[in-house]
Amino acid sequence: FLELPNGDLLLPVSAIKKPMPGCELSLAPDIEAFISKDNGSTWTFFGPIVHHGDLKSGFREPFLYRSKTGRLVCAMRTMPPEDSGNLYTTFSEDGGETWSPPKKEEIWGCPFHLLTLPSGNVLCTYGFRGEPYGPYGIRVRLLDPEGCVTPQFQEFIVRNDSCNWDLGYPYAVLLNDGNILLVYWFHIENGVRFIAGSVLAQR
Repeated sequence: FLELPNGDLLLPVSAIKKPMPGCELSLAPDIEAFISKDNGSTWTFFGPIVHHGDLKSGFREPFLYRSKTGRLVCAMRTMPPEDSGNLYTTFSEDGGETWSPPKKEEIWGCPFHLLTLPSGNVLCTYGFRGEPYGPYGIRVRLLDPEGCVTPQFQEFIVRNDSCNWDLGYPYAVLLNDGNILLVYWFHIENGVRFIAGSVLAQR
């Protein structure tokens, strides 16, 4: 969830609609938001974020981020081979009341976490699930302060030594010494799955 300046909590979710009688259940979820005004004790529906449109697998595992100017950014996963597997983003300039059309970004992986750095730029972290795009591992890329993908920042490989696509789900925090601790789900050759961590130094 995202804590808003007034203390409200905004939670993005993948939502599969209940089918009408006689219709099959769609497995292509939309993204919607719920809000809590009592520190998470109760939640109510806030509104839609984005409809899955032509995407066969829909949008999944959303992450919500707020820039210093108040722009809301929702980063969403798509699923290959039904869809591209790229990051999609949508933006709100009015506190989540309305959202821009979803945009396919030049980042392939899933799912995503966004962290503001002291420079003002945003660190985007994600799992990289291998073929045909490369070895399995964890990757990062900087975004601009408003959460936009720009060509000036290139992808960085944190590690690429996993034996399986079952990895990712990263979370990054800024340490007191200025470094970044990145934790994630990982999988090695003996079949053991575990939570791993890497420390990233800012240059």
